[in-house]
Amino acid sequence: MRYASGTEVNTLFVSEDAAALRMLYPENERISHFSDGARAVVSEPLIDLPGIWREVRAGTAVIIGEDIQEHNFRPINPAAA
Repeated sequence: MRYASGTEVNTLFVSEDAAALRMLYPENERISHFSDGARAVVSEPLIDLPGIWREVRAGTAVIIGEDIQEHNFRPINPAAA
């Protein structure tokens, strides 16, 4: 999950699955080392190839499985609950 409470937040990116990346870039050897469903979650994109990285917005919970699910997330103050 990604939550940032300030006005200036750090970035977070998730990659598409490796099978899809190999279809986009079959000649890229770096991608060939990952299993089909592998994904990377990073603070900055590792390589600059269009179609690979999806930025995760602040206040978002991300569930990574066969696909990427994004849900709005806002923590609850335990004192207010």
